Amino acid sequence: MTYIAQFLNMAFPKAGVLVHSIPVTAATIFFALSLLYILIRDHRSANEIPPLFWKVYLLFVLMVFLSLAFNIHQIGPRHLAMTAVLIGSPLAILLGLTLTNSRRAYQIAGLALLIAGIYAIIQYLFGIEETTINGLNLALGDSWNNKPIAIWVAQTPKYVKWPATYQNGNLAAAFYILAIPLLLSWRSIELSDRWLRFSALVTGFVGLLLSGARSALYPFALIWIIICIVYVLWQRGNGLKDLLMWSGCIVLVFMAIGQVKPDSPPYDYMLDRYVLQTKQDPTASGRTMQWKEALKETSQQAWSSRLQIFTLGWDRSADFPVEGFLAVAMLYGFIAMTLFVLLFLVTMYQASFRSEANQIIALGLLAGFCQFLIDSPFLQPPTLINWFFVAGLALNQNKKDNSRIEPWIIRRIL
Repeated sequence: MTYIAQFLNMAFPKAGVLVHSIPVTAATIFFALSLLYILIRDHRSANEIPPLFWKVYLLFVLMVFLSLAFNIHQIGPRHLAMTAVLIGSPLAILLGLTLTNSRRAYQIAGLALLIAGIYAIIQYLFGIEETTINGLNLALGDSWNNKPIAIWVAQTPKYVKWPATYQNGNLAAAFYILAIPLLLSWRSIELSDRWLRFSALVTGFVGLLLSGARSALYPFALIWIIICIVYVLWQRGNGLKDLLMWSGCIVLVFMAIGQVKPDSPPYDYMLDRYVLQTKQDPTASGRTMQWKEALKETSQQAWSSRLQIFTLGWDRSADFPVEGFLAVAMLYGFIAMTLFVLLFLVTMYQASFRSEANQIIALGLLAGFCQFLIDSPFLQPPTLINWFFVAGLALNQNKKDNSRIEPWIIRRIL
């Protein structure tokens, strides 16, 4: 059941139906069932997770519930669903930790990355709405009209993000930057596994570049340099050759897309999206200024209101849209946000032990963390589920590897 939950959350997270504006998906249902099974049948596995993780997690849940209790009269179904995502998704670490067949988990991740990348290419070539499969890559009853994937010009959508099997490009990018390092850390002697890994990495990179998610691509581009160094030193002679082969194939795929769609070649799109639009608006649609605005808004409040904001969050009736970790502070208070951030830091630190392979995985987790600083894909499933599942998979590798802890390879170089 865990492998089915992994596949659905990575490959088809939006397969389901829309119920009262809330998507009910097969991925979420199988995740809940898998988690319930582990908690009932294998609850001792929780002891294998570092105690600090549980302490921070339980404190975070406590602050969230206190905020809910204080603002109970302003809470609606959508807010409750968002809260369930935040407090339930970190438990996905148990799914990754209790897997008995890591190879299958890597195969599923590779297949999901391959599916998402290919679907993004198909959407770019033939259109998002034209290639929609209702109930599979978009919840039955839902619409693309309210998704942040286009800008409107004369009441006509101009698509700037290709969401693949996710509901928007930012959620898809959150998966790409997590899955690419995960597959990069996978070593297998089986020819079928190596072909799956190669093709998934190529299409995954193409999907990432078509996602239009600058909040994910920019931090990943910086972290990718470190990942490449770690990978080359880990693989020694073959690492650089692998990277060059993948790069060449990615370029060929983009050239092929340009030949099929000469009126809108992907390199023109990437130049416009990642260079020209960023130059015109370096604040990333106001995201980089939101901390300044939040502090300004808070400083204008009375001391009693400041105390409430710090401990329990903003008044739900206030119109103050923010994204990233700051959204957690707005909803549940700065104490809850600090604990939430600390939960990520503790998890990444524990996941980076033992081997260079785990260090590559941890760098992928770090890329996701950097995206969350200014963007909010974690408020919707399956972003957090996938993030903590991969972290659990890294802890699973630690559990099986009884060798000495390797220091970070970059530190060894220095």
